[in-house]
Amino acid sequence: MTPALAPPDEGFIDVLASGVHDTKNTLFDALSRIDAVRNTMAASAAAPTESVTLLDEAYVAVERSAERLAKLLSAYRLIRRENPVVLLPTPLGDLAEYVRLRAAAEWQGTAALVVGPVVDDVWIMDRELIADCLVNALTNAARYAGSKVTLELRAESDWLSITVVDDGPGYAREVIGGRTPSGSIGLFIADKVANLHERNGQRGTLALANGPAGGAVFTLTLP
Repeated sequence: MTPALAPPDEGFIDVLASGVHDTKNTLFDALSRIDAVRNTMAASAAAPTESVTLLDEAYVAVERSAERLAKLLSAYRLIRRENPVVLLPTPLGDLAEYVRLRAAAEWQGTAALVVGPVVDDVWIMDRELIADCLVNALTNAARYAGSKVTLELRAESDWLSITVVDDGPGYAREVIGGRTPSGSIGLFIADKVANLHERNGQRGTLALANGPAGGAVFTLTLP
């Protein structure tokens, strides 16, 4: 029988988190320097177009690495309960518009972003954490969608259901089965954020599914 692995030392985990934090800051500093150089070159008629293109590609690569480290750090803080939820009354119409604007600024691909009818209601939630999860879900869906990504908010009885639906190939089987791949930091964070929303003994949940006609269905349910 293979011996059980000992749980990781908390001090070591904290050191790793500190390293992630420092590396993230270094990458963001590199982003600002790359941005300054490419702006200078773009303004110069003598600058080779190929060099500006390479700088643009380097900027995107560093930006994605920095964002991934930021998500890792958020996941760590959620596990350690260092990011307590701030539950405040949130108008659902305002939340939908806030999420739409943020997602549009990061949109990639040609799919249209559609916001379904939003009920005129107010819900108790951590607006920023929920918005972060939804923007991540929407922008990820845009990369795989065929023509449309839809955000829907529905209040039923004592629950709020927020759904992101796309018309792409859908989730892989192991994701729907609950065995979330280690690389899906955004899904891990969304699950933790939902669970931190508690009301009358009920906790929020994250559900992943594929629609009848294909396409991924991401649903956050909040009490």
